[in-house]
Amino acid sequence: MREVEGYHGSVLYSVLKYAYHNTSLLPPSKIVFGYGSSIVNQTTSFGWATSPHTVRIIAASTSRFDLAKGTLRFLVDWQTSTGLLPHAPPTGYTPELARFSFSRGGGAWFHGVEVYSYILADYQILGVLAFIEYVRLSGDVNFATSTWANWKANLEWINSNINSTTGLLNLRSAFLGPASAGSAVNCALVEAVTKMAEGAMRIEENVDAEQYNAMAAVLSLAINRELWNEEVGIYGLSIGHAARRRSREPPALAWPPGFKRIDFSVGCHFANTNGFILKALLSQGTTASATLALDLIMSLWTPMLSNKTTSTGAFWEYVDQRGGPGLGLFTSLAHPWGGARPIY
Repeated sequence: MREVEGYHGSVLYSVLKYAYHNTSLLPPSKIVFGYGSSIVNQTTSFGWATSPHTVRIIAASTSRFDLAKGTLRFLVDWQTSTGLLPHAPPTGYTPELARFSFSRGGGAWFHGVEVYSYILADYQILGVLAFIEYVRLSGDVNFATSTWANWKANLEWINSNINSTTGLLNLRSAFLGPASAGSAVNCALVEAVTKMAEGAMRIEENVDAEQYNAMAAVLSLAINRELWNEEVGIYGLSIGHAARRRSREPPALAWPPGFKRIDFSVGCHFANTNGFILKALLSQGTTASATLALDLIMSLWTPMLSNKTTSTGAFWEYVDQRGGPGLGLFTSLAHPWGGARPIY
C-alpha cells in the first residue's frame, strides 16, 4: 500500500502498489493542497464544491486567494461538455482521463446519465457565485477572462432549466429549498446572474452583461409574480408551497439560539441556513432587523468560540440548544456557511 498524507494526516492518495495500475490517478508529486479555509472541504478522496461564503471568509481573514483560485480552477477542469460543474470531484484523478466516468451515474435510475444535473443541482448556481465573488474580492480579471467561457457555459445549462410557462427555474434536486420553482434557488440565480453581469462589464464582455441583466430582470418579475403573497408579505417556498400556509410558520421557527429549518427533525441548529438569515436581516437596513441580527450573532455564533472545552477556533455546522456542538464529536468544523458571521 502506498499513501500520501496531508498536513493533518488525512490520506490524499492511496493505491495498492502491485495490485493494479490506474493511469487516471494523479502521481503523488502532482498532489499539492493547502489545509484550511478553501472552497473545497478536503474530506475522504473528494473535494466538495460549496459556496461563495468561503471566498468571503478568505477575503476577511487570511486573504489566501490562491486557495480559492486553485479550487475554482480545479472545478473548471472537471467541467463536462454540457457546461455542468461537479459538486464533488475526486482529488486524486486526472480530469482529462476520468471526467466522463465520474460524471456518469450507475444503477437502474442513473446509468449513463450526467449525475451533476440530478444531485445537488443548485450547487451549479453556488459555483457561479463563488467564481464571481472571487473575482470581485481579489480583482483577478485575468482568471475571469481565461475561464469566462466555462462559467458562461455553466449559466447556459442553468438557464436551460427555466420553465417557459412560469418563467421560474426548475431543477431536479436542490439543497437550498424546493428544486422546482423554489424561491431560494430562483433568488440565488438572480444574484448569480446580476453579479455575472457586473463581472462581464469589468472584463468588457458587454454583450454578455446586457444578456445577464435582462435575464435577471425577467426572472425577478417571474419570482414576484408567481411566489410573492402581498397579503401576508412573504414569498412562498415554491409554487407548490403556498405562501399563505407558510406565513404562519416563521414565528414557530424562532428556536433560540437561532432559527430552525422547516424540515427540522434533529435537536440542533443549522448554522449554514442561519447564515443566510443573517445576511437577509442585515440587508434590510432597519434598526429592528439589525437588533435581531446582533441577537442571532451573539446567541448562535458566540458559543462556538467562548466555551474553552469545545472551542477549536472554527465554526460548526450544527449547534445544539445548549450552545454545544450539535452532533457532539461528530460535528463538522469550519463549515463554510457556518462561517457567515465574520463576513457580514
